[in-house]
Amino acid sequence: MSSPLCSSCNAGVLRIECRAPAFSSAKEELEFIEEETDRLDDIIRQSNENRAGLLRRRNVMLSSAGSLPPETLSCIFQHAIRPLDPRTRDALRRGTNPISKEIRAARAPLILGAVCSYWRQIIRSTPQFWQSFAARVTTKNVQKTADFLDFWLDRSDQPAPYIELDFSPIEWLYEADLQPIRDSGIKATASARAMSLNFPHDLEYYRKQWLPFISRFHQLEDLSIGWPAEFEEDLIYDWDREPGTISYETLSNLTCVTFNNLSTKVILPWDNITILRLFNTCINLCLETLWKCPNLVEFRCRGYKDGVLHTDLARENPKVFIHLKTFEWPCYNSHVSCELLKSIRLPAIETLGLDQANDGDLDRRVVKDFLSIVGPKLKTLELSSFTFSQPGLVRIFEALPSAERLYLHDCNTERFHTALNALKSNSEQCLPKLRYIFVEGEGMRQSDDSPFMDTPGLLLRMLQERKAAVDSHFRIDFAEDYQIGWRFNYYDLLDAVVLDGWRLDIYEDQELIECMREIYKREFDPNLDSYPYAESQYDDSNFEEGQCETCNVRLF
Repeated sequence: MSSPLCSSCNAGVLRIECRAPAFSSAKEELEFIEEETDRLDDIIRQSNENRAGLLRRRNVMLSSAGSLPPETLSCIFQHAIRPLDPRTRDALRRGTNPISKEIRAARAPLILGAVCSYWRQIIRSTPQFWQSFAARVTTKNVQKTADFLDFWLDRSDQPAPYIELDFSPIEWLYEADLQPIRDSGIKATASARAMSLNFPHDLEYYRKQWLPFISRFHQLEDLSIGWPAEFEEDLIYDWDREPGTISYETLSNLTCVTFNNLSTKVILPWDNITILRLFNTCINLCLETLWKCPNLVEFRCRGYKDGVLHTDLARENPKVFIHLKTFEWPCYNSHVSCELLKSIRLPAIETLGLDQANDGDLDRRVVKDFLSIVGPKLKTLELSSFTFSQPGLVRIFEALPSAERLYLHDCNTERFHTALNALKSNSEQCLPKLRYIFVEGEGMRQSDDSPFMDTPGLLLRMLQERKAAVDSHFRIDFAEDYQIGWRFNYYDLLDAVVLDGWRLDIYEDQELIECMREIYKREFDPNLDSYPYAESQYDDSNFEEGQCETCNVRLF
């Protein structure tokens, strides 16, 4: 017998065993046993009291929740748990692999239903909780995933669900092992509206079984397929030598398509496709697929792989996409990018995205001619992993007089500083109507050439320079995981300095507040005695997205 409560020995030794040689009589040993028993009884009694207290707190919580009408509690749950949306998810928008933290949202109905029978009844009777399914399929959980999919599909009502399956963790399985998931998926063939699949390294089985299987989902409107990047070169070579084709022409409702590491030609209902996203795909497939979709509203190509350009962009008159509002293209292949910019016309464009663009790869004259056509109509500019110099960014910003939103993706400290300096250099001509900036990427890191405190100081100077060019609806947002400082996340950094109408707020860190006070004195008001700091002293309940009545800018 062991006693984990012995303070003088390890957990496997009884206190009585330690003192046994010191007992002079059986009576003394018996007294010690009685004392030890009483002590353990006290510990058990205290533990039971703590347990009873926790149960009372749980019952109070459940009693309060149970007093709410089912409709109210259902609305609270729906507000707290957002279903997966394939058209707005970061994974699809930025081209990364499907499946991330959203899996927790897909399992949230099961977690809430386990709290009590009342909550379970509400969860089961709310169809919105059963419209999005996401699972990471591993070698060990195939049958469990199939059972979960069965249970979920039985609860799902119209409109039909979004299904997301990630097979990439699978190292090796027999073909028959995945049959249960396919059998469960058959239940959704007549109702599923959106599907996302991420395939593992062993592609042969998935090409033969899963890709044709997708053709049975006749109601699909949104389809996303990702292949592993490790085999990209071999796949391109094999399919170019012995061409293969994936045909989804029968999916007449399909309007949105996303492919990652696509390595073979596809056949789609071209006239129906309005959203096309191609990530890490051979350049020839990107252009051929783009040229076949006359009714595109959004086209995004990011991280394409070089290849032989079979499409002669200059052989015909410029291609006109009359409905295309969002266009994104990777710019690190100067010849192809320049030929493409000269060969397309985008009369309805509102959003332009440039991926990995820099001063050297693009012909300055071609870019100038292209921006002179689309620039006056652009409302949004997206820059990803750009390496423009400050003069290069200034030239682009000056060509966009109507742009109101600027998105900086994959943005590190150096890129963010370059953009701020460009905006500060000529505020009347560089994006004069800019109202919103979004920053996302690896964030701010302290380094020798880019000290941490340069960023807030530069940001404040940019805002001061542009004050005359904007109105009170200017806003800056940072992505949730964006690091503004080497030890401060974006919750801790800039949120309140009054600069003649500007307002930024700072929370929690008093040392940082003092640093910002010194920057404010140095840059704007040397005679400042007190720092105009306020800790959430305004009510933002009546303003959209937390914008307060006196706030011209908010940094999160």
